[in-house]
Amino acid sequence: MYVRFARPFTPGNDRHEMDKRLVAEIMEGKSILAMDNINATLLRSNTLASLLTERPTGVRILGQSRMVTLEHASFIALCGNGLTVSEDLARRFLYCELDAHCEDPERRPFEPGFIDGIRMHRSELLAAALTIWRWGRQTRTHRGIPLGSFEEWGVWVRDPLLALGCPDPVDRVRQIKERDPARQRVIELFAAWWDAHRDSPIRAADLAPEVREIVDPSQRGRQYLARAIQGLIGTRQGGFTLERVAELPNNRKAGALYRLQQVTASPRHTADSSASSASSACGAKNDGKSHVSAAADGADASADEIRVVGVIRGGVNGENAAKNGGPDAEGADDADDADAPDHHADRRCDHCGTLGATGRWDWPGRPDGIWLHSRCEEPWFDSEANA
Repeated sequence: MYVRFARPFTPGNDRHEMDKRLVAEIMEGKSILAMDNINATLLRSNTLASLLTERPTGVRILGQSRMVTLEHASFIALCGNGLTVSEDLARRFLYCELDAHCEDPERRPFEPGFIDGIRMHRSELLAAALTIWRWGRQTRTHRGIPLGSFEEWGVWVRDPLLALGCPDPVDRVRQIKERDPARQRVIELFAAWWDAHRDSPIRAADLAPEVREIVDPSQRGRQYLARAIQGLIGTRQGGFTLERVAELPNNRKAGALYRLQQVTASPRHTADSSASSASSACGAKNDGKSHVSAAADGADASADEIRVVGVIRGGVNGENAAKNGGPDAEGADDADDADAPDHHADRRCDHCGTLGATGRWDWPGRPDGIWLHSRCEEPWFDSEANA
């Protein structure tokens, strides 16, 4: 397309060196960037993510404390053995996996002159591609799967190919995301949490041993566990989302209560399929050559970044305290005591006074505890703390 041949370059020894090389290549104004030999790597790069979805892009000149603004439309291709991309990069790439189904793929026989043949027929191939593109611009085609920050690419490039019977490449984004180890760990964590506690509010210290083992396999301690759980608040993975309920009243050192909420109809199926993908990804060696390529988006809107879950940030002081009601057998919105036979519809909420309270809490001076709707828990704790 650009009548130029790519000059491949390697990523270097670490992620920082890779980012420097990417910026240097972009600043040279190259129309094609080809990074090769990214082997056995889970690729993460905020710089690369920004280059693919932001226009203009701000980068720092190497060796100087000065930023420059770049307006580029480079085609970026990555190649390597055992290469995969992290969740935040998944939607920015078209993923192509070549598997020779043999131990030594370089021994396969090929007729010489493959690249020369492509160059010889370049005008024919380009004419065919432009014919499809022009037909797509003149024909109202069915829209494919939405892809944020690449809406114009979807209409101009992807949708005409869908109309001609090609599969939607955006469908591969989900599969690529499932390969991200950070995503797999969070899905595994949420599945174990749901099995052990359902949607009952709980302290980090009271999590089941199998849940704590996933969060802190190296047994680094209670503070690390609390910071890790704090860092996952608002994360949506595997059909669940983690939320912070409230601080326990009059006891700031007690920390916070957390609750896992079900946000899809069949989260367990999602978790199981992702866990299966995780085991296969970790247990098998990939001998194929993976190619990942992307073209810079032409839209002016900035990308809504996909949060990389599993990053530990923030913190809480000390441990959580006080007992919580156990999960009910059905795992719906109820957070009743596991041993209590009473139906929730007969319970009156101690905060709003209406029937249908869904959770029981032990409370000082209340031998029978208190009953609250899930929506009333935080207002109750706030009012008691200010009393």
